[in-house]
Amino acid sequence: MRLAKAAIAAALACAAGCFNLEHSGTPRPGEEHLFVSNYGWYLFDFIPVACGNAAEDRLLPFVMFRDDVTMEKIQRRFMGYARSVGKTDMADLSYVNDDTVLFTVPGLHYPLPIPYLLSYREIQLSGNIK
Repeated sequence: MRLAKAAIAAALACAAGCFNLEHSGTPRPGEEHLFVSNYGWYLFDFIPVACGNAAEDRLLPFVMFRDDVTMEKIQRRFMGYARSVGKTDMADLSYVNDDTVLFTVPGLHYPLPIPYLLSYREIQLSGNIK
């Protein structure tokens, strides 16, 4: 019984969303490239099931039944990081919004799309800060 509970918890943790904030230098002095992304899974494309935890003081890397895959939260983390390193100028900002509403049943030899049962949403924001 314990093994089954542990397996279910591990599967949920692997299937949960993921929040990333990555930065790197650029060839231009005093400039950094910043990339922020988050994704999650939704029931009927409306009810959040699991997504990456976008909170700054997070305890767990994912949250259940809370929608953290929003542009507002991604921008807040992007601007918060820029302010924390003392950089206020933004350049070359770009974002990607990926919504997949068709769920393909695994294990079949041909895909059987089930619209809106379990959907995937991802938001990415990247740009240079100086």
